[in-house]
Parts: sequence; C-alpha cells; structure tokens
Amino acid sequence: MIATVGYAISAIGYAFLLLLLLTVRKSGLAKYLLVLATGATCLWSIAPFIFTPLSIEKLLLFDNIKSFFWLLFLASCLKDNFTNIIEVLSRKETLLILALPITAIALPYLGVHKESWTFLLQTVIALQVLVLLEVIYRQAGDNRWALKPLVLYLAVISVFEFVTFANALMVEQIHINYIAARGYIYSAMIPFLVLAIRRVKNWGVEIYISRDIVMHSTLLMVAGGYLFIMAMLGYLVKYLGGQWGATIQVVLIALSLALLVALFLSLSFRTKIKVFITKHFFANQFDYRHEWLKLTHCLNTKESDENVYATALRGLTQAVDYQTGCFIQAQNGELKVLANIEKPDLSKDEQTVLLVFSEFFKTKNWIIDIEELRTRPYIYENLKVNHALLNGVSFQLVIPIYKDEKFWGMVIMLGSDNTSKRLNWELRDYLTAVNAQISNFLFHHQAAQELAENAQFAAFTRMSAFVVHDLKNVLAQIGLILSNAEQHKDNPEFIEDTFETLHHTKARMDKMLRQLTRKKHLT
Repeated sequence: MIATVGYAISAIGYAFLLLLLLTVRKSGLAKYLLVLATGATCLWSIAPFIFTPLSIEKLLLFDNIKSFFWLLFLASCLKDNFTNIIEVLSRKETLLILALPITAIALPYLGVHKESWTFLLQTVIALQVLVLLEVIYRQAGDNRWALKPLVLYLAVISVFEFVTFANALMVEQIHINYIAARGYIYSAMIPFLVLAIRRVKNWGVEIYISRDIVMHSTLLMVAGGYLFIMAMLGYLVKYLGGQWGATIQVVLIALSLALLVALFLSLSFRTKIKVFITKHFFANQFDYRHEWLKLTHCLNTKESDENVYATALRGLTQAVDYQTGCFIQAQNGELKVLANIEKPDLSKDEQTVLLVFSEFFKTKNWIIDIEELRTRPYIYENLKVNHALLNGVSFQLVIPIYKDEKFWGMVIMLGSDNTSKRLNWELRDYLTAVNAQISNFLFHHQAAQELAENAQFAAFTRMSAFVVHDLKNVLAQIGLILSNAEQHKDNPEFIEDTFETLHHTKARMDKMLRQLTRKKHLT
C-alpha cells in the first residue's frame, strides 16, 4: 500500500510535467528528448498498476527503458549544436553511452536470465549517469548555474539506484523497502527537473506555472508541515502526560486546527505569502535598469513649450506606457491643474472624488487603483467615497506626491485597453520608486528656482544701495548750490562752478543709468 501511493504520486507528477512539455509551442531537439524521457519515467511509474503483480523482469525492463531515454538526453547535452536526433545517434560516443541499457534490455531475449547480471548492469548504468553528469557540469562554464538543478535531480536518483542495485547484487534480490521508496524519491525530485527546464534557455522550453498554483501548493505544504509538527507534539504530550495525556492531545490538535483555519482565512496572511512567492520565485515584470535609464533620459530632455510639471508628468506616464495623465496640486481644499497629457478638464464628479482622495492621502501614502477600489474597497481602509461617483471618472491610477512628508499633490493616469496594468505589489513598488525620483526632480527644480529668485533679489538690493548712495550725493550737491545761490548768484565764478558741478552731476547720473540698463539686459 505504501509503495502504491508513492508510485501514484510519481505518475501524477510526471504526467502533469509531460502535459506541460507537450503544450510548449516551441520545437527543438531538447524538447522532444525531454518529452521522451519524461514519458518513459511516467510509464515507469504507471507500470506497477498495469502489471499486477509486477515481476522483477518487468520492473527491470521499465527501468532500462527509462535509463535509455535519459542517457539519450544526456548524450544530446554533451554538445549544444545538435539540430536533430540523427546527429546525436550518429556519434560513436552516443552509441557507447546507449550500449549498456540496450544490452540490459536484450539480456532476457539472449537467454541470460541470471538476475545478478542484470543488477550489475543497473549498477554500472547508475555510475555511467553520474560520470556523464560530471562531464556535462564541468564543460558547462557560465551555464553551470542553470544546469545545477538537472545535475541534482539525476545525481540523487542515480545514487539511490546505485545503492539499490549494489545491495541487490550482494544479496541477490531487491529489498522491498527500496522498491517502496523509489516512487517517493522520484516524486520529490520533480521540482528540480522543472527548475532546470525553466533555467536552461538553449533548450527552448518555457514552462509557465501560475502564481496561484504555486501559492496554493505552498500553503498546502505549510499546512502539512504544521500539522505534522502538531501531531508529533500531541504524541509527545500523550506519551508524557499520563492520564491527562489523551485529553491534552485532543485539545492541542483542536486548537492547532483552529489556528490553521484562522490563518488560511486571513486575507493579510495569504497576501503576504503570495507577495513573498512572487518576489522570490518569479521573474520581474520590469527590466529596472532599462526603465531607470529611460526615466533619467526623459527627465533630462525637455520638449518645446514644456514646463517642469509637464516633464515630470511625461516621465510618470512613460514609466508604465500610459497615454493620458494630469498633474494636480492640492492646496487649501482646492485643485490646481499644473500639466496634462490628452486629459480634458476635470469634471465635477472627478473633482469631488479627488478631494476625497486628498483627505485620504494626508493620512496614508498609498497608490489608488479605481478598479480595485470598486471591487475590493476593504484594501483602502478609512477611504470613504461614493462609489456611484467612481463610474464617472476617466482615470485608473491616482499617485500621491509628498513634499517634506506632507501631501502636496497627485498625478492621475489612464492607459489604453492594451497598456492598462493591474496594480499588484510589483507595480505599486515600481511606481513608488519612480514617484520618489520624480518628486526629487520636481522639488529640486523648485528649490533651484527659489534660490535663483533670492539671488536676483540680493543683487537688486545691492544695486539699490549704490543707486541710493549716488542719488544722495547728487542731492547733496544740488542742495549746496541752492544754499549758496542767494549770496553768490551775481558772482561769475560761482556761476561757473555751478555749471561745472551740474556737468559732473549729469555725468554721474548718465553712468548710473548705463549701469542699470546693462544689468536689466543681463537679467
């Protein structure tokens, strides 16, 4: 019974992997050989259910068929330039590699029925696989990281097969425990084979596994491990607890199940598990190096008749390939549009919704997805908005902008049917990083503008001081002339000095006007 369960799990696992390989559209030699090897392993797992009871001869026959196709696949991995199966089979090395499984298959038909010879061949085949793995891994070079799961998969299985048949060779029979364990070991190693298929790009096989499937599988594994630990603790309590042991064991198991159900029903727990799996086991949605260079180039290039807000808005929309956007400043309960891209004026419903969002952003820095807000409002805690108004808005994403940790404004964006993106954890983190970069660009520009204005004001203050000083001197000279005019107005020398002073005053005033005019042109 135990052995049957192991082989059933193995058969289901390899059948599922075979189905995934068959659905891959790309064709190639590696794909076909993987299909054959996986199919042979699946057939090996199903054999105990087809032939009941399964004799040693039939067991070894399916072992040899499986070994034949895996050795053929390894022979194709010795070089990367094979294009068809004929090229692989025409090599002398391939014929030497396949000679052992072919001999093992042919032995019963050649009249050799002694099991020790078959056990010996199986032991040597296991060693042969290990040697081939060593050769392939050694010559892989930079591709070793990708091949490591395949090496682990075949190495573990081959070592187990070597131990199984070496022991059978010594005692002249296969121990039943080894036969029972084989199904479980082959099942446990399937993830390594899947990981190898995903990593090795030159095989041309791309397997996609849904994030939901991985999440639910992980939750089942976590639940299984948790229940196993709780069962062991319950057994320990029962063993050490005397008369109260059985009662405490039942209470412990009941509380454990209640805790497990509570965790699995928790949206927060499942969301954290899903984000953890997506972050660590799936490829990123964006090429961050490329996107960062594109954003930097966008912020450094200014189109004609474009202010700094329009540049910042263009950087945000291009970061997610959206076509429509609007840059809005929110101050004192009013909305001021600073820039827009193909966005008409805000409607009354949109202004009402954005004012509600503004109050929400004052307490929480959180990007809003209108569609998500409609379907899952519980994600946006403390955001109370009339959902009837959401049907009248013409934007999807609302990104808050903060200055010195205080809410300053927001950007609203809308993509087309082909470019609209679902707001998940990665898009949220990506937009938060882009928003931080654009906010720094925007507020540094504002600070530079204020600094330039302050510098102009300081220069004007200094210039005003010189002008006032010159005007005071002129006024003093004119006052001196007027105070002496009554006493010396008939004196020709006084009149001559007066005209000379006036000429000097006019020269100083002309010089001051020239300086003021030149500074005006410079500013």
